[in-house]
Amino acid sequence: MRILHALFAGILASAISGCGPDLDTQVLELVTAKNKWLENGHGSDYSYTFVCTSYCRSRGQEVRVKVKEGEVISATLRKDDGTTEKLSPTTSYLTIRQMLEQIFEILKEQEKGKMTVNVRYDLDLGYPTYLEYSRHGIFDGLGEIHIRDLELAGT
Repeated sequence: MRILHALFAGILASAISGCGPDLDTQVLELVTAKNKWLENGHGSDYSYTFVCTSYCRSRGQEVRVKVKEGEVISATLRKDDGTTEKLSPTTSYLTIRQMLEQIFEILKEQEKGKMTVNVRYDLDLGYPTYLEYSRHGIFDGLGEIHIRDLELAGT
């Protein structure tokens, strides 16, 4: 398994060769985080709270996302008035593994000068806890995503 992770890191490093040190650091942090998430065996059953401040349906409100057997099975919006609403889990919400893969795609957009991104990861488990991004040249292209209250099944 470690060989695969090392190979993945090597592929990423070659994909970004010639990038500035800031992007190199971001890719290294992403690879480290993904390795932590995968090596610790987390990834099948868990739930987390998602908060988005950008242009999205749940803007500024909490969405509780539940993942079972590696698939998003439910998403529940906690409205400001205290009520909840079931959302379509498969169209808007990602597993942690999918998020980590999506962050790499975002970093590629940053390399092209289309975006600026800042990501923070949980130091123990490796999942992203905060993502701040700015899409260059797009109205309302600035946003933040917070991932918190991760609960692993069986803990």
